[in-house]
Amino acid sequence: MNSSSVRLEKVENIIRLINKMAGSTEGVSLQDIMNEYNVCRRTAERMMNVVRALYPTQIEQVETDELYKSYRLQELYRQGPIKFSTAELACIKRAAKLAKRDKMDDLANELEAFELRLKSISKNKLKLDSEYISELEDMGMMAGPRCMIDKNIISTLREAITGWQQLDIIYKSRSDGCINEYKIKPYGILYGTRPYLVAYLDSANDYRYFCITNIQKASLMKDRFNRDASFSLQKYAERSFGSFQEKPIKVVWRVDKDKADEALSYQFHPSQEIELQKDGSLIVKFEAGGMKEMCYHLFSWEGSIEIIEPVELKNMMIELLDKVRCSVS
Repeated sequence: MNSSSVRLEKVENIIRLINKMAGSTEGVSLQDIMNEYNVCRRTAERMMNVVRALYPTQIEQVETDELYKSYRLQELYRQGPIKFSTAELACIKRAAKLAKRDKMDDLANELEAFELRLKSISKNKLKLDSEYISELEDMGMMAGPRCMIDKNIISTLREAITGWQQLDIIYKSRSDGCINEYKIKPYGILYGTRPYLVAYLDSANDYRYFCITNIQKASLMKDRFNRDASFSLQKYAERSFGSFQEKPIKVVWRVDKDKADEALSYQFHPSQEIELQKDGSLIVKFEAGGMKEMCYHLFSWEGSIEIIEPVELKNMMIELLDKVRCSVS
């Protein structure tokens, strides 16, 4: 590598570091720089000093539980090396409209304010193009039934999650309608057909789903908790098919050849394996819990997907179909 290439790589690394520090809430440490850029501590210190010289008033130290000191840049976006595209600006606008549509007013207001700040540092053409893209995407917003979320409850949940604060909730069970009080440690929110709060329940010594629309009251407690750093919201969600947390089972489905192309463009589960058969059909395999929601989903394919395994899933599908048949007869 010649000297000019080496200099260019150093500049690119500084720009990447600025982007990382500007977009990070937990900050970046010298150890992080050493690991990511494969450099020694002295080089990492030089890189940090360059950022400090470029942004002397914006750089700040972040309080963490780690042994290493971490730093970030106070403002998320600024003129200079950080750029954003028309499509990204349009996504912010559309996200605000979706939040407003679903009665999440506090989130919608925050997104709209963020959009305005981004527009204030963008060029006029970028603003106009993003407006046009947003309008086109709005045409695809589907009408239909959706859950109504109490904005006060969702606001309380967000405050508890970001502040690692325990919650006292009054909850109505979806299965039997019983109303119970729970003291929980909230970890995150999963949005889908229904929004769910994922929280640790001390009495169960495990994590649980709580349907947010069934939370009748949520109150912040004075007690805070230490978040388990090994917990991954994504990995927890991937244990199930939908929202039912059950012991994962091995699932095998066969998709008719007439629906094979559609199925290939669809992700049934993050762990899925797909095998193309000689007759044009597909075999889909994955492991997950939540057999009832699997049945609900399979019904939407109108018989184009055959359950090969397990037999318990076949039997549940038959039972649910019998109940539906009785309800319309």
